[in-house]
Order: sequence, then C-alpha cells, then structure tokens
Amino acid sequence: MKKPIHKRWWFWVIIVFLGLGLIGSFSNEDTVKKEDYQKLEAKVKLKNNEIAELKDHLTDSKTSIDKLKDEKEAIQDKLSVYEEKETKIAKKRSGKVT
Repeated sequence: MKKPIHKRWWFWVIIVFLGLGLIGSFSNEDTVKKEDYQKLEAKVKLKNNEIAELKDHLTDSKTSIDKLKDEKEAIQDKLSVYEEKETKIAKKRSGKVT
C-alpha cells in the first residue's frame, strides 16, 4: 500500500521551500517600498530647495521692481519741476515778445 502524499519526505521539502519563498517575497517588498520612499523623499527635498530658490529670486525681483518704481517717481517729480520751470520761462518770453 502507498503512503499518503503528506507522509512523504519530498512533500515536506517542497512545503518548506514554498514557505521560505513566500516569506522572502514579503521581506523583499518591504525593502523595495523603503527604497522607493527614500527616492521619493530625496525628490521632495530637491523640489523644496528649488522652491526656496525661486522664492528668493521672486523676493529679489520684487525688491528691484520697488526700487525702479521709486526711481520712476523721482524722475517724474524732476520732470514736473522742469516742466513748470520751462512753462514759466515760455510765458515770460511770450509776454516780452508781445
């Protein structure tokens, strides 16, 4: 009479290998997930640094724009004073000519 399959030695060897393979596949997934997380974390840090640099550039640009606005106002003030002087001179000349 033949032995049942669960009483044969090779059956248990196959079960052990299958169990070890199953355990190994779970631990490998955790390692892959950790590696993916670390890669993603590095990308996030890189993007955060880029954002910080862009904020700095934006702040510098805003400061430059503000300075240019102030210079523009100063020039406009000087031009208006010059225009007033030229208008007065033109009125004097037109009054003397007539």
